[in-house]
Amino acid sequence: MYTFADCFRSPNVRKTTLLCLTCWFACYFGYLGVSYLSSEIATDVYLNLAINGLLELIPIALAATVASRLGNRLPLATYFLTGGIFAVIAGVIPGSSHAEVIAQNIVAFLSRLAFVGTCCVIFVYTTELFPTVIRNNAFSLCCTNLRIGSMIAPLLPLMAANTSFKGSGFIFVGIAAIIAALAAWLLRETKGQPLARTIDEVEKLAYGGMIGFLQLPLQTVKFNFRVRPPHHSGLRAKSVVALEPDSTIATRV
Repeated sequence: MYTFADCFRSPNVRKTTLLCLTCWFACYFGYLGVSYLSSEIATDVYLNLAINGLLELIPIALAATVASRLGNRLPLATYFLTGGIFAVIAGVIPGSSHAEVIAQNIVAFLSRLAFVGTCCVIFVYTTELFPTVIRNNAFSLCCTNLRIGSMIAPLLPLMAANTSFKGSGFIFVGIAAIIAALAAWLLRETKGQPLARTIDEVEKLAYGGMIGFLQLPLQTVKFNFRVRPPHHSGLRAKSVVALEPDSTIATRV
């Protein structure tokens, strides 16, 4: 019987769980945060809903096309990085004039479209990262972290209204998205890889990013050394330090 604790016991699964939790938190935290911080496109509620729905079809179609060709890791990291950069840009725009408010809303809307793309990729990607025996448990943990981000996002407008820097909410969203982009890049790519069924199968798979370099297996390489006796000459013979035969040195290969 597998439990939620199995998502943290083995090294690769534990790293995957922590990285996915980071990405899932930033996913809805960014989407809802930018939505709450930006103004509506149209004054009419129904027209605004229709415009937003139609424009959000663009990143959805783009995510499906790119993910099928390039895999899931690169599109997810790119969407997070794009959304984070646009959120930071929206935060540094003062918004003191009407033109600045319009510019801020346009940049914020581009950021929100990027977060829509993350939502399209992350659901499928997460199910492919975890083995079958704990897939439901891991997915439940990720959904819980997503809801936590959804609960914190409505507080961003209140924070922005009670601080001297009005763009602080956008900055927080941008920082969270950039951290999530790094976390997504450190995940392993699942395109062309077998779908793992057990935890042991996940531990044998190659890991992505810098973590993959740090988890290269240690192998033992043997070196044989021979020590020649010193030549007798007029010079004083120096002491020779010999290594024992079949000395072993652990190296990363």
